[in-house]
Amino acid sequence: MSGADDIKDVAATLSMMTNTPIPYYLGLPLAEMVDWAERVAKLRKRRG
Repeated sequence: MSGADDIKDVAATLSMMTNTPIPYYLGLPLAEMVDWAERVAKLRKRRG
């Protein structure tokens, strides 16, 4: 898997978790996408 595939996977996961279109996340700077991914992962962990 390439780095681009990893980014697409993160964007797709964030999209599913937040009901936000995938292109929104793909348009973010990488650092901001990672920040959102970390926040969503933290929330998922809390909710079980």
